[in-house]
Amino acid sequence: GATAVFTTTATGTSLQYQWYKNGVALSNGGRISGVNTNTLTITATIPGDAGTYKVVVSNNCASAEASANLTVEPLNPVLSVTKTAGSYVDANSNGYPDAGEAITYSYVVTNVGNVALTGITVVDDKLGAISLSAVTLAPGSQATGQKTHTLTQTEIESGTLTNVATADSVESPPATDTVTVTLSHHPLIAITKQSSHPALQVGKTIIYTYTVTNPGNVSLGSVTLTDDILGVISGPTSGDTNSNGRLDVTETWIYEKSYVVSFADRTTFTYPYQITNVATVTGTPTMGSAVSATTQATIRICTVELSINKTAPLSVSAGGLVTYTLLVTNDGPMDVATNVTVNDVLPAGLSNATYQIVGGGSGIWTGSLNLGDITNGTSVTVTITATVDPSTAGPLANTACVTSDSYDTNPADNCDSTTTTVTHNPALLVQKSGLPATAGVGDTIAYTITVTHHASSDGSPIHVTDVNDSLGVILAGPSGDDGDGWLESNETWIYTGSRIVLAQDPAELTNTVCVTGLDLDGDTVTDCDSTTTTVEHAPVLQVDKSGTPVAARVGDSVNYTITVRHALASDGSPVDITSVNDSLGIVLSGPSGDDGDGLLESSEVWTYTGSRSVLPADPKILVNEVCVGGEDLDGDSVEDCDSTTTTVDHDPVLLVQKSGVPSIANVGNTISYTVTVQHDPSSDNSPVAITAVNDSLGITLSGPTGDDGDALLEDGEIWTYIGSRAVLPSDPASLTNEVCVDGTDLDGDAVSDCGDTTTTVRHHPVLVVDKSGDPAAAAEGDTVDYTITVQHDVTSDGSPVDVASVNDSLAVSLSGPIGDDGDGLLENGEIWTYTGSRIIQASDPHLLTNTACVEGRDLDGDLVEDCDSTTTTISHPNINVVKDADVAFANIGETVTYSYSVNNTGDVDLYAVSLVDDILGSVSGPKSGDDGDAILETHETWIYEKTYVIVEGDLPGPLVNVATAAGTPLVGPIVVDTDSASVQITSQPGINVVKTASSGPFVVGNTITYTYDVTNTGNVTLSNITLSDDILGPISLAATTLAPGISTTGSATHVVTQADVDAG
Repeated sequence: GATAVFTTTATGTSLQYQWYKNGVALSNGGRISGVNTNTLTITATIPGDAGTYKVVVSNNCASAEASANLTVEPLNPVLSVTKTAGSYVDANSNGYPDAGEAITYSYVVTNVGNVALTGITVVDDKLGAISLSAVTLAPGSQATGQKTHTLTQTEIESGTLTNVATADSVESPPATDTVTVTLSHHPLIAITKQSSHPALQVGKTIIYTYTVTNPGNVSLGSVTLTDDILGVISGPTSGDTNSNGRLDVTETWIYEKSYVVSFADRTTFTYPYQITNVATVTGTPTMGSAVSATTQATIRICTVELSINKTAPLSVSAGGLVTYTLLVTNDGPMDVATNVTVNDVLPAGLSNATYQIVGGGSGIWTGSLNLGDITNGTSVTVTITATVDPSTAGPLANTACVTSDSYDTNPADNCDSTTTTVTHNPALLVQKSGLPATAGVGDTIAYTITVTHHASSDGSPIHVTDVNDSLGVILAGPSGDDGDGWLESNETWIYTGSRIVLAQDPAELTNTVCVTGLDLDGDTVTDCDSTTTTVEHAPVLQVDKSGTPVAARVGDSVNYTITVRHALASDGSPVDITSVNDSLGIVLSGPSGDDGDGLLESSEVWTYTGSRSVLPADPKILVNEVCVGGEDLDGDSVEDCDSTTTTVDHDPVLLVQKSGVPSIANVGNTISYTVTVQHDPSSDNSPVAITAVNDSLGITLSGPTGDDGDALLEDGEIWTYIGSRAVLPSDPASLTNEVCVDGTDLDGDAVSDCGDTTTTVRHHPVLVVDKSGDPAAAAEGDTVDYTITVQHDVTSDGSPVDVASVNDSLAVSLSGPIGDDGDGLLENGEIWTYTGSRIIQASDPHLLTNTACVEGRDLDGDLVEDCDSTTTTISHPNINVVKDADVAFANIGETVTYSYSVNNTGDVDLYAVSLVDDILGSVSGPKSGDDGDAILETHETWIYEKTYVIVEGDLPGPLVNVATAAGTPLVGPIVVDTDSASVQITSQPGINVVKTASSGPFVVGNTITYTYDVTNTGNVTLSNITLSDDILGPISLAATTLAPGISTTGSATHVVTQADVDAG
């Protein structure tokens, strides 16, 4: 494969050359050249090129020759690989290999042939491809590589690690090398044991937890766990994550077993009664002997000496309270009694039980109470209070016991009993009623008797033995008994009976009932009650009266006749006549018809007579009634009345007079009116019933005074009415007030008269104008709606005003008014409203004032005027931002701090202020300037800061970023301002190339491999990188773009020529 070059040196002129091989003349062509020169060249030699080469040099005078032999060795591409293993890295310094620890393998590849080898690779059957320092080797050259392998648990379990490295190239056959590493086994096992409680009472369950781990480097099988007290522990309950039954080095097995502490445990050991048990765990590796470990745990058994002392009163009243006192004591000897419970089921007959722990809580007693823990040498006192049910006969026997979770060394004093005698003091309450309360002869009276416990009773039952009625009434019942024959505290027994009223019964008929019984102690209990019925007799009178003539005038005489007798409905019993009363006061004579005993009997008719002149005050229908009264045998009043009617004719005449002061008044002034009513001189002076007093101005009049109380205007009476009225705005200048009095005479005929008075009125109206604008704040282009209301001021007398003009200072066109009732006069109670609107102009001041003035004339023709203003806040919002950088120049990677100054240059506050940088994004803050209300006020300047790290992407610079500040006024559009800052970016590009050649020496025909390492030594990314060799030309690189500090490589080959050799 090499190039063979033969050279001869000859002297002379006109020399000619001819080369021969083994005596045969050569010619140029193919791999042979220079056959007619002093240098013969054969390229890419092969074994057939071997032989004797001769050159003949001649000219026209002479010739000469020289020869040399060529030997061509055959091609022998051979590659070798050597693999070695380093020691494992003992990361945990335990002296043996563990899974996860590393072994580093080294690889040396040698070209032991006579030709260059390319495309060299090394592959490890476990580690995969190995990176080499070179992939092309000249004969005799070497390449190296390394790779680290992490040990697996499987490899450690096997005990050895064997792997094969295979080297190969394009030209040579593959070569291998095998390395075996011995991995030593170190089986270990560990155990810890924990108990769920450090100390327990007898009868309690303790749970032991065993934790078994494998601190060695190989798994263990046949794992067994035994406890010297609990025996074999089955399991594990968890931890065998792969369920293979082997304790792997990564696993933690958990076992659990429970044990009930018994009295035997306490008596087996001496004070302080501890139980210590030992756990042993054993495991067997796949190779080697079993390993084991032990651990132990100790618990203490608790003991106490509880006692209870119970006290109670010797006796208690039924319905009263009984109190039990329970003293619970822990006398030791050494432990706290835990979960102490007092059990006391109260005897029957007690209710509403409550408890109180002395110095502690209270509540409803349910029969059991947990006192928690009681320290040795201390006591707890509990009182139980209950109500003794009234029906409880007694005695009350009660036992209380105490228990705990602790072992009691002397249970004999854990219970105590008491006995209490119950005493009874019931009392009866008997109530009797009869209906009806009043009855006549022959009527039936229904009696009801109720029997209950008296309020003073203790409520204990009573056995009722007798119910006696004083009138011998047969009683039914009782109802209300629950069937046991005992009257109990919640029962009401009812007996009923009836009796007919007899003629001989007294007016007050009394009936008494007595109830008798025995209490639970055998003592007699009794109570009585009475009811009285009023018995009435029923005589009835009949009175008849007549008068003549039936019609009369004032002054005429009327004659009256009265007759008195028993009515058909009367029971005929005699009546003692005690009075005969005439409604008109007539003196009557009589009676005639009495038999002389002064009693009106059923067969008698008594007659009375009398007469009377018609008076002016008599009504048109003159009724005369007579009433005759007497007493029956019961002393009750007996009465009857009758009347007769005479028609009377009357002719009265009224005189009405009215006056008012003052005679001249302003609106709002009060005019006091006086009205007098009397009989006119032409009147017959018969009474007049005044039915109406009508005031033309609607004045409410008080009175009359002067009436004698009979509501009739009689002869000689002068009735006076008074009233007042405030002068109204609408009253005319001459205000006339008339009053008319209407009445009815005794005949029912109408009688009337009228009188009047006139007052001069003055008017003084006052206007009040109110103007408002909406909204109260606005911006340019907004519309402000104005509303003007006109009404009477509170100081106005309310008289109408003729509104003549409404003037707006901003010349706003107004519509309206609304609120006028259509007469064109602003009257009291009316509110006239005008409206208009105006668009805000840019030239409007910050405070825009608009004034409205309203003018008019009152009823007297006088000018009336008022004005009002409203002010609108005009919003001229503006915002300003100034941005600065702390440096003018920066390198890549340097930090630039930007400061932003945001201030309010408008005349209104700004809300929802935001600051955004087109490169840095949203800028939080402000850092200073805000008074805490997050409102950019007109006097505030907010300062923000944010930093930015210069990156390569910012090149070529300058870095210009824009800050945008925005704020929102309450009124008006969002305002925005921007500002920018510029930072020049400085860069430091740099590149370096390192060229290396494969090691020589080289002869003509050998190939030289050049390797090029190109590195970016600057601080910016380089792109479009090219590499050119002055002999080999452009060199292809693995990458043409490099970030700072990053390298790329390229390679090229060159075949050594004779010229290269000649050049040295």
